Amino acid sequence: MLKVYEDVDDKDARGMLVETKKAAYRLGIQDNYTHKNPLMRWIFWKRLQIILEIVEKASNLDSVLDFGMGWGVLLPSLSRIFKRVYGVEINRVKIARALHLVRLLNCKNIWIYEVGPHDKFWFKDKSMDCIIAADVLEHIPNLRDTLQSLKRILKDDGWLIVSIPTENLLYKFAQKLMRIPAQKSQHVHNAKTVIETLKKEDFTIKEQHNLLFFFKILRCEV
Repeated sequence: MLKVYEDVDDKDARGMLVETKKAAYRLGIQDNYTHKNPLMRWIFWKRLQIILEIVEKASNLDSVLDFGMGWGVLLPSLSRIFKRVYGVEINRVKIARALHLVRLLNCKNIWIYEVGPHDKFWFKDKSMDCIIAADVLEHIPNLRDTLQSLKRILKDDGWLIVSIPTENLLYKFAQKLMRIPAQKSQHVHNAKTVIETLKKEDFTIKEQHNLLFFFKILRCEV
């Protein structure tokens, strides 16, 4: 049994991200966060750091939803910024690891839920100050319906933070160079389509960060 980290109570969001990285290895999370290639590991953790830097500028810090949270590696840091943190995920293996992670890091204000591909959101209208969708939207076939649901639960002055892979030529070349299997078959949208759909659903891009040539990270408002 893994011992709970009791010395993390005084950690801020960025300090918590460092502790989460250590915990990911202890829990045996097999993903890009623990990839054998150091550049790939750096890119994926840096992506979360940029998201946190954006989030920390928000003025309303009551509730946040990590939509498609994956292994839940962002949740502990978010718990240091927001009063209530919610995570939803479709993969039961990832949910189990995420639950273990937040317990290991002694996080008390996180709620994690399983959702199915056709489930409707049960969150109340205008209940979220911030929604984070990190490398999620490109996987969703009915993207417009999903964005409408996210818009419904986002407060009028709320933020939608999106991370999307560029999948440009440099991105694909780097994948081959680092011997990373291409994941094009798992993506039903490219970055351009995601951005166009965001705009069609009345989201305005207020801030954009480019992480090398791998990811675009956007802060959007309605």
